[in-house]
Amino acid sequence: MAAHLGLTTPGGQSVSMVSVEYFLDTLLPPLHPAMATHKILNKLKRMGTKSRRPITKHNRWWGFNVDPIDRTPAIDVTTFSRLEDVACDVIRAGEIDGQTPTLSFFNNPQPVFGYGRDETSLPDAYLVLTSVPESRSAWEMIAVSGEYNVQEWYENRNVLKVSESMCNIMREDPRRRFTFGFTIEDTEMKLCERASWL
Repeated sequence: MAAHLGLTTPGGQSVSMVSVEYFLDTLLPPLHPAMATHKILNKLKRMGTKSRRPITKHNRWWGFNVDPIDRTPAIDVTTFSRLEDVACDVIRAGEIDGQTPTLSFFNNPQPVFGYGRDETSLPDAYLVLTSVPESRSAWEMIAVSGEYNVQEWYENRNVLKVSESMCNIMREDPRRRFTFGFTIEDTEMKLCERASWL
């Protein structure tokens, strides 16, 4: 089931919303058979010291004891910086012997939050393929692009920014047939592939 959002990407595609189940079941590759999400969640609640558990006793990610908009009314470099720590914690909690992660999560150290972005401006966050040689361009190494903002009314701008990033990824490597992206506005996250949003 898709719902039209009334937006179009720079490439002219309409932006639709789909259910989380559809995204997880249809678009994402299956998890390794040894991975059990409920066990990983329990581990995230137990690992580390009491003052530095990835998921706190209030069921919040460490570093996000309050919503981003309550901490910083305007987006800045520090607003979502703790997401790198969250990603590292999730990777550690889900480790499987003999397997290495295929992606690494990074926040852009020099994000362009306002206007003035171009095809050389990397997204606010990105997941980089660990198996790609460093001789490749930055866009060829990015598998998933992400955009942040603390205000929910920035959703349309984030949709366009992540669409542009996905277009740059696809344009840079013509062999690539798809890419993923995400947007975060305060506490709302949407996952996407070229034309599907949730």
